[in-house]
Amino acid sequence: MVISPHPQGSVEWLKARLGVVTASELDNLVTPEFKLRTGETPKSYLAKKVAEKLTGDYMDGLSTFDMEQGTILEEEARPWLAMELDRDIEKVGLITRDDGRCGCSPDGIISNNVGVEIKCPKASTH
Repeated sequence: MVISPHPQGSVEWLKARLGVVTASELDNLVTPEFKLRTGETPKSYLAKKVAEKLTGDYMDGLSTFDMEQGTILEEEARPWLAMELDRDIEKVGLITRDDGRCGCSPDGIISNNVGVEIKCPKASTH
């Protein structure tokens, strides 16, 4: 396991993700029932990952208001969760397998490399 030191959202973090299949995008390859997807979705996703690797350019740069709001609220939620769990939560960048082919960017890690995901959805999602 390799943990990138670059903060999530930074240019270095984006570059580290180039061509890497990530947990947040795994639904492009696998269904909720853990069956391999067929059709155009996995083909276009893998083509995007290959293009990123070859060009060194990130193919998706979209950020919505809701995504930015969630990122802001996550910064408030992390210390609250740490207090509730009575544990330190370490912020991390991209975590990949040793071969670098797939990875994830959890919102934090607590002891024994347990990942933490914090969701701060918009009000209508609640």
